[in-house]
Amino acid sequence: MKIDSVDLFYLRMPEVLDIGDGSQDGIVTRVRAGNFEGWGIRR
Repeated sequence: MKIDSVDLFYLRMPEVLDIGDGSQDGIVTRVRAGNFEGWGIRR
């Protein structure tokens, strides 16, 4: 099986807070291969 595409989506909070827990932004990844599609998240 060949990977057709890998797409990255950067998500961020509209207002940055100074709580510093690392939950204010993240990356969502979509991988497509043939008729299959998978999603993952990294915070």
